[in-house]
Amino acid sequence: LQFLYFIETGIYTMFMYNMSGRDDPARAIDAKVGKLMHDPQVETFKAKDINVVAQERDADEDMGTTIMATVFADGAILASDTRTSAGPVIMDYAGPKIMRITDNIHVSRCGNAADSQQLIELVAKYVKNLELQRGTPVPVEVAARLFEQVVFHNRSHIGSAFIVAGWDEANGGQVYAVTSDGLKAKVTHSVMGSGSVFIFGWIDSTYKPDMSEAECLAWVKQAVSYAKARDSSSGGATRTRSITKDGYTEDFINWEESPYVLEKDPNFAKMNAQKIPHAATTSTMY
Repeated sequence: LQFLYFIETGIYTMFMYNMSGRDDPARAIDAKVGKLMHDPQVETFKAKDINVVAQERDADEDMGTTIMATVFADGAILASDTRTSAGPVIMDYAGPKIMRITDNIHVSRCGNAADSQQLIELVAKYVKNLELQRGTPVPVEVAARLFEQVVFHNRSHIGSAFIVAGWDEANGGQVYAVTSDGLKAKVTHSVMGSGSVFIFGWIDSTYKPDMSEAECLAWVKQAVSYAKARDSSSGGATRTRSITKDGYTEDFINWEESPYVLEKDPNFAKMNAQKIPHAATTSTMY
């Protein structure tokens, strides 16, 4: 309730105050040369006093997921599983982890579900205000910087990380990783969440920098399916979102239609029948 009150009053007041007497924020980007300038509104956006989450997070509360993103020639792709968990309890089998900021900017979240949803709503509203003031789309990097600012200044109270992906006229397809400590990095591809540790090696060995959109979609679907097979906190279906200059398209892959399903692997079934220990499976790891 405290956060929602801030959304409706505080951020709007702060935004309007910062806008009064300020130059047109459209100067934040020179689309002709593709150079992102430092918009003072973005650089000074500090939410450390708003208490996004009022209490410290319990360190023993285990949450997990698998999210990833990659760029291709004409845009960027996000992918995620759909399981929302709280420790050993599955709270939602089909939770949305890829969310819209604008038609050309989207974000995937991991960590605490409540924190990440609230932060996305905050940034989305601020980006919308910037677009209304400028009359032009906000660049992807500006949205990523906003996530960087709000996460960094609330790093002691939240437990969330983000992958921001999108397309803009200046720089084409882009992916930015924003860690739970507020570190922002522009990358060609990124994977986060508890399931990521199971697929880092596979990603390093199979990533190709010049993949087409179709190849990228197949690659992220394969990666998420491997993570879901090994990570008990990742599961459910797989969602993908492809973002280009024309907007975005989505796909939903049911569990049984995933490129790899551990329970359907003949080798896994054979080991289960013989009761052979297989330390790589979640049933024996946790």
